[in-house]
Amino acid sequence: MLRALSKRLAQEESGFTLIELLIVTTIFGILASLATPSYISLKQNANKGAAAANLAAIVPDVEWYSYDNTPGANTSHDPDYNGSDPPFTGTNADSGYTNLSSTDFMSLLETKYDNSINPSNYTWDPAAWAPASGLNTSNDYCVYTTAGTWYSAKHGPNGAITSGQTMHLGSNGDCYAS
Repeated sequence: MLRALSKRLAQEESGFTLIELLIVTTIFGILASLATPSYISLKQNANKGAAAANLAAIVPDVEWYSYDNTPGANTSHDPDYNGSDPPFTGTNADSGYTNLSSTDFMSLLETKYDNSINPSNYTWDPAAWAPASGLNTSNDYCVYTTAGTWYSAKHGPNGAITSGQTMHLGSNGDCYAS
Protein backbone atom coordinates (compact mmCIF):
# COMPACT_ATOMS: atom_id res chain seq x y z
CA MET A 1 0.00 0.00 0.00
CA LEU A 2 2.83 2.43 0.83
CA ARG A 3 4.47 1.59 -2.45
CA ALA A 4 1.28 2.48 -4.40
CA LEU A 5 0.88 5.70 -2.49
CA SER A 6 4.49 6.80 -3.01
CA LYS A 7 4.26 5.89 -6.72
CA ARG A 8 1.13 8.00 -7.09
CA LEU A 9 2.71 10.99 -5.32
CA ALA A 10 5.83 10.72 -7.48
CA GLN A 11 3.85 11.14 -10.71
CA GLU A 12 3.58 14.65 -12.08
CA GLU A 13 0.08 16.07 -11.87
CA SER A 14 -1.15 18.25 -14.71
CA GLY A 15 -3.79 20.98 -14.67
CA PHE A 16 -4.18 24.68 -14.14
CA THR A 17 -3.40 26.50 -10.96
CA LEU A 18 -5.86 28.93 -9.46
CA ILE A 19 -3.58 31.84 -10.42
CA GLU A 20 -3.51 30.75 -14.08
CA LEU A 21 -7.31 30.49 -14.16
CA LEU A 22 -7.67 33.96 -12.62
CA ILE A 23 -5.30 35.47 -15.22
CA VAL A 24 -7.23 33.90 -18.12
CA THR A 25 -10.58 35.03 -16.66
CA THR A 26 -9.24 38.57 -16.26
CA ILE A 27 -8.05 38.63 -19.89
CA PHE A 28 -11.50 37.46 -21.09
CA GLY A 29 -13.15 40.17 -18.98
CA ILE A 30 -10.93 42.88 -20.48
CA LEU A 31 -11.63 41.67 -24.03
CA ALA A 32 -15.38 41.57 -23.38
CA SER A 33 -15.38 45.09 -21.94
CA LEU A 34 -13.57 46.35 -25.06
CA ALA A 35 -15.73 44.45 -27.56
CA THR A 36 -19.18 45.21 -26.12
CA PRO A 37 -19.26 48.96 -26.92
CA SER A 38 -18.04 48.25 -30.45
CA TYR A 39 -20.79 45.67 -30.92
CA ILE A 40 -23.46 48.06 -29.64
CA SER A 41 -22.17 50.82 -31.92
CA LEU A 42 -22.21 48.49 -34.93
CA LYS A 43 -25.76 47.41 -34.11
CA GLN A 44 -26.92 51.05 -33.80
CA ASN A 45 -25.30 51.97 -37.12
CA ALA A 46 -26.92 48.95 -38.77
CA ASN A 47 -30.37 49.97 -37.49
CA LYS A 48 -29.86 53.56 -38.65
CA GLY A 49 -28.80 52.36 -42.10
CA ALA A 50 -31.66 49.86 -42.30
CA ALA A 51 -34.27 52.50 -41.49
CA ALA A 52 -32.88 54.88 -44.12
CA ALA A 53 -32.59 52.13 -46.74
CA ASN A 54 -36.14 50.89 -46.09
CA LEU A 55 -37.51 54.37 -46.57
CA ALA A 56 -35.41 55.04 -49.66
CA ALA A 57 -36.73 51.81 -51.17
CA ILE A 58 -40.36 52.97 -51.16
CA VAL A 59 -39.78 56.56 -52.35
CA PRO A 60 -39.87 55.61 -56.06
CA ASP A 61 -43.18 53.80 -55.47
CA VAL A 62 -44.63 56.88 -53.75
CA GLU A 63 -43.52 59.08 -56.66
CA TRP A 64 -44.99 56.67 -59.23
CA TYR A 65 -48.24 56.69 -57.29
CA SER A 66 -48.35 60.49 -57.48
CA TYR A 67 -47.55 60.43 -61.20
CA ASP A 68 -50.25 57.82 -61.91
CA ASN A 69 -52.81 59.45 -59.60
CA THR A 70 -53.39 62.82 -61.25
CA PRO A 71 -56.43 64.15 -63.08
CA GLY A 72 -56.41 62.94 -66.64
CA ALA A 73 -54.07 60.01 -65.98
CA ASN A 74 -54.85 56.94 -68.01
CA THR A 75 -57.35 54.91 -65.98
CA SER A 76 -55.37 51.75 -66.66
CA HIS A 77 -52.51 53.29 -64.65
CA ASP A 78 -54.56 55.02 -61.92
CA PRO A 79 -53.71 52.91 -58.86
CA ASP A 80 -57.01 53.34 -57.05
CA TYR A 81 -59.36 53.62 -60.03
CA ASN A 82 -62.40 51.43 -59.34
CA GLY A 83 -63.18 50.66 -62.99
CA SER A 84 -66.61 52.28 -63.09
CA ASP A 85 -66.17 56.04 -62.54
CA PRO A 86 -66.06 58.19 -65.65
CA PRO A 87 -62.78 60.01 -66.35
CA PHE A 88 -61.94 62.86 -63.95
CA THR A 89 -64.65 61.91 -61.42
CA GLY A 90 -64.84 59.67 -58.35
CA THR A 91 -61.69 57.64 -57.82
CA ASN A 92 -60.29 58.89 -61.12
CA ALA A 93 -60.40 62.51 -59.93
CA ASP A 94 -57.61 62.06 -57.41
CA SER A 95 -54.63 64.31 -57.45
CA GLY A 96 -51.17 63.57 -56.14
CA TYR A 97 -50.96 62.08 -52.68
CA THR A 98 -54.52 61.42 -51.55
CA ASN A 99 -56.04 61.28 -48.10
CA LEU A 100 -55.80 57.53 -47.70
CA SER A 101 -55.10 56.12 -44.28
CA SER A 102 -51.57 54.92 -43.59
CA THR A 103 -52.44 51.24 -43.88
CA ASP A 104 -54.57 51.74 -46.99
CA PHE A 105 -51.88 53.76 -48.78
CA MET A 106 -49.06 51.35 -48.00
CA SER A 107 -51.26 48.38 -48.94
CA LEU A 108 -52.04 50.11 -52.23
CA LEU A 109 -48.31 50.62 -52.88
CA GLU A 110 -47.70 46.97 -52.05
CA THR A 111 -50.47 45.78 -54.38
CA LYS A 112 -49.85 48.08 -57.33
CA TYR A 113 -46.11 48.82 -57.25
CA ASP A 114 -43.95 46.61 -55.06
CA ASN A 115 -45.16 43.40 -53.43
CA SER A 116 -42.12 43.33 -51.14
CA ILE A 117 -43.48 46.30 -49.14
CA ASN A 118 -44.71 45.38 -45.67
CA PRO A 119 -47.38 48.03 -44.93
CA SER A 120 -47.04 47.62 -41.16
CA ASN A 121 -43.42 48.87 -41.32
CA TYR A 122 -44.38 52.37 -42.49
CA THR A 123 -46.51 55.24 -41.26
CA TRP A 124 -48.05 57.50 -43.90
CA ASP A 125 -49.37 60.95 -42.92
CA PRO A 126 -49.43 60.24 -39.16
CA ALA A 127 -52.25 61.69 -37.05
CA ALA A 128 -50.01 64.27 -35.32
CA TRP A 129 -48.87 65.67 -38.67
CA ALA A 130 -50.42 68.25 -40.99
CA PRO A 131 -49.07 69.60 -44.29
CA ALA A 132 -46.98 72.75 -44.25
CA SER A 133 -48.68 76.11 -44.70
CA GLY A 134 -50.07 76.53 -48.21
CA LEU A 135 -49.88 72.81 -48.97
CA ASN A 136 -52.35 69.94 -48.67
CA THR A 137 -52.25 66.16 -48.80
CA SER A 138 -52.42 66.14 -52.59
CA ASN A 139 -48.99 67.79 -52.86
CA ASP A 140 -47.34 67.13 -49.45
CA TYR A 141 -46.84 64.05 -47.34
CA CYS A 142 -45.01 62.61 -44.36
CA VAL A 143 -43.82 59.02 -44.24
CA TYR A 144 -41.56 57.33 -41.71
CA THR A 145 -40.30 53.93 -40.65
CA THR A 146 -38.32 52.49 -37.76
CA ALA A 147 -35.52 49.97 -37.25
CA GLY A 148 -34.67 49.28 -33.64
CA THR A 149 -34.63 52.66 -31.91
CA TRP A 150 -33.95 54.60 -35.13
CA TYR A 151 -36.45 56.53 -37.26
CA SER A 152 -36.14 57.56 -40.88
CA ALA A 153 -38.55 60.13 -42.28
CA LYS A 154 -39.28 61.93 -45.53
CA HIS A 155 -41.34 65.10 -45.77
CA GLY A 156 -42.87 65.71 -49.16
CA PRO A 157 -41.64 64.97 -52.63
CA ASN A 158 -38.65 67.33 -52.37
CA GLY A 159 -37.68 66.56 -48.77
CA ALA A 160 -34.54 64.73 -47.81
CA ILE A 161 -34.59 61.44 -45.92
CA THR A 162 -33.62 62.16 -42.33
CA SER A 163 -32.61 59.62 -39.68
CA GLY A 164 -32.38 59.84 -35.92
CA GLN A 165 -33.61 58.46 -32.65
CA THR A 166 -36.30 61.12 -32.20
CA MET A 167 -39.25 61.61 -34.54
CA HIS A 168 -40.59 65.16 -34.96
CA LEU A 169 -44.16 65.62 -36.20
CA GLY A 170 -46.14 68.81 -36.15
CA SER A 171 -49.18 70.61 -37.40
CA ASN A 172 -46.89 73.04 -39.24
CA GLY A 173 -45.46 70.42 -41.58
CA ASP A 174 -42.66 69.14 -39.33
CA CYS A 175 -41.78 65.62 -40.37
CA TYR A 176 -38.19 64.69 -39.69
CA ALA A 177 -36.01 62.45 -37.57
CA SER A 178 -33.05 63.70 -35.56
